[in-house]
Amino acid sequence: MVERHTSTTTDVQLDAVAVKQRRRLLFALLECDEGSEQFALVPDGGRFDPDEEFRLSMKHVHLPKLADLGYVDWDRESDTVTRGPQFDAVEPLLEVLYAHERGQPLCNA
Repeated sequence: MVERHTSTTTDVQLDAVAVKQRRRLLFALLECDEGSEQFALVPDGGRFDPDEEFRLSMKHVHLPKLADLGYVDWDRESDTVTRGPQFDAVEPLLEVLYAHERGQPLCNA
């Protein structure tokens, strides 16, 4: 029997955040208030590398993957991204990774 994965399985979530570009985008959405303005993929404040190879990999690999999982909603015409309907499923993992990358404690001991 073939096991179907949903966007809430640990393996699927770890695969989604395994690539730095996808993590950075998801972290940017994590930093935004829910329901805030859309996040533009145009390089802004040094968040993303403006190089053409990066833009191509985002548009042809990373954004479609995250959109298929429901972690992001991507408007291809305006190149904007918002939290998708399944963002809440991956949010706890993102919070742990985000805190770890910034050297913050995971709890108040």
